[in-house]
Amino acid sequence: MAIDYNVRQFSIAMELSLRAALQKLDKPFSSPVALHLARLQHFRQCWGSIFSNQTCFSCLCRKPEHAFKCGHTICDVCFRRFGIRSLRCPLSYNLRGCIYCGVSGHIEAKFKPPTAGLRMLSLDGGGSHVVISLLLLTSLMRRMEMGIEDMKYVFDMIGGTSAGKLLRYLTPDLPC
Repeated sequence: MAIDYNVRQFSIAMELSLRAALQKLDKPFSSPVALHLARLQHFRQCWGSIFSNQTCFSCLCRKPEHAFKCGHTICDVCFRRFGIRSLRCPLSYNLRGCIYCGVSGHIEAKFKPPTAGLRMLSLDGGGSHVVISLLLLTSLMRRMEMGIEDMKYVFDMIGGTSAGKLLRYLTPDLPC
């Protein structure tokens, strides 16, 4: 049975819940992340009708970049906080379901290294140049154990001249 909360009741309940959580922080072996997740899940029945693509409801500080199947969203920082780090790739995190409503559905996020600047790929075109560019690119992606569709995790921007520009259309998610 779903409980119908209005916004005022919800905010009062959240405040009381946060006060109780702060008292639990005094106890040993209580991680703030685990307590925060427990607080979010305590209100699981309320999250069904509350959505935003402008604010991450977990931290209330940032704009969300990732969406769960249920429609709830989460920012990069909270994704790292609640996600499980991949053993294969240290910059990849996984969540098994929505942290708000609990709807299952695996999502993965790959983050760029904190020291990485703008990562741009420029492809030369014209005759055999495009073939060589393509061979080098596929060899690079194979060595990183990634497919062409994963280029959006490696490069921030792609550009090219002549036939090299046509290769850019292999990855429509990246800006020109």
